[in-house]
Amino acid sequence: MVSSFPAPPPPPLPPPQPGYPVPPQSNSLALVSLILSLVSLVFFGLPGIAAAIMGHVALGRIKRTGERGYGQAVAGIIIGWLGFAWFLFLFSIWVVLAAAGGAFS
Repeated sequence: MVSSFPAPPPPPLPPPQPGYPVPPQSNSLALVSLILSLVSLVFFGLPGIAAAIMGHVALGRIKRTGERGYGQAVAGIIIGWLGFAWFLFLFSIWVVLAAAGGAFS
């Protein structure tokens, strides 16, 4: 016998599974600090000041927002200040040689 009633609806779908949590973003200023500090080693350390300052600003933002990039910011600070110290060392040698009447006069 053929039934005149429609077929029953399919069972409901199970609830969706929770997805993976989104990891925090990496701080772009920390990356810029690291790259600029490495550039400062090639250009006699003068951009090291900007790299160190950007690294300090990036650390503040990382602590405030919870972003990633702490290691990059610290590396940018350390390499930036070392690059600037290298610049001061080379500049002081140049001043001493110029004052002594070396090849620069």
